[in-house]
Amino acid sequence: MSPSGNSTTTDSVTPCDTDPASARSRISSQSDPELQRVIDAWPTLPSALRAGVLAMVEAASRSEGE
Repeated sequence: MSPSGNSTTTDSVTPCDTDPASARSRISSQSDPELQRVIDAWPTLPSALRAGVLAMVEAASRSEGE
């Protein structure tokens, strides 16, 4: 506990620099400008459009496994 009585543990915090998924995204987006455009636009896209993009990615992932 800190002197103020609040717990100050950071055990559950994962820095972005050590997160493997974050590193993969950073590497992929640096080498693919189209992917970077999607990443940049993602926060502003309507939820229905985001769901559609995710559905297409999921469908493509399933078809690659066949």
